[in-house]
Amino acid sequence: MLIASMTYDQLPPAARARWTELLKQHPDFAKWAATEPKDQPDFDEGRYLFMRASTWPDDIRKSGSPFEHSVWHYIDYPLEGPEFRDEPAPTSTEDALFGIARCQTGLEDGKAPAGDRAASLSWLIHLVGDLQQPLHCATLISPDYPKPGGDRGGNLMYFSVGGAPVNLHWFWDCLPGTSLDHRELIEKGRQLAGKFPRAELPELTQARDPKAWSQEGRALCLEAVYQHGALAGAKQAGPDDPPLPAGYLAAARAVADRRVALAAYRLADVLGELKAP
Repeated sequence: MLIASMTYDQLPPAARARWTELLKQHPDFAKWAATEPKDQPDFDEGRYLFMRASTWPDDIRKSGSPFEHSVWHYIDYPLEGPEFRDEPAPTSTEDALFGIARCQTGLEDGKAPAGDRAASLSWLIHLVGDLQQPLHCATLISPDYPKPGGDRGGNLMYFSVGGAPVNLHWFWDCLPGTSLDHRELIEKGRQLAGKFPRAELPELTQARDPKAWSQEGRALCLEAVYQHGALAGAKQAGPDDPPLPAGYLAAARAVADRRVALAAYRLADVLGELKAP
């Protein structure tokens, strides 16, 4: 939702209007419209729809929806020590890169039903965001976490955070914050945009397509997340889970904030390049 709000600020007015009208054809638009906070000062329906659309792919997990794609949320490049050679992902289909390409094609298909195209827009917003979280781009392979799945992108490695057991993937997912308050998210997005202006993010010119973003995420995963294999957690949640290393939280939060800003700029650029009918 934070990424979606920041992206909305990056779009020119005509694009905002076009995408807003498309999202009004979304399969869940009626549900979203029923909870619009229209009484809030300066309520912007387009921004609200963008933010709601961003979480929809998670909302429909295990729902039986024809738009559900459970394996689109990530691409698991294997990280296997001690060399950590650059190896391909185990599949070239039905991953985040496949999903993004499918959504781009769907949005440019003028013959597709508007509801399908709106669903593609929702998925595209979500996946560009997902791909910027390093643990959506790699999985650790080790004796404790053997092939093929490894630690499932940190989902099977646990630490004690604030006295509670938390898996590493969830920890990184929550770094930008867990508030669902729209006004708080809008304000935080504007603060991050001020902290990370486009001109100060060389990654925007160094990695210009989803595959490059995923490889960028893999490198970050190796360095910032797993610390070249030095990070050691527990294999299950429990009272004796180890704490994260000293300084890990602050360093991870700095990475996560930067990734949120990159996601917003990259998504705005992707939307601007689409030849949408």
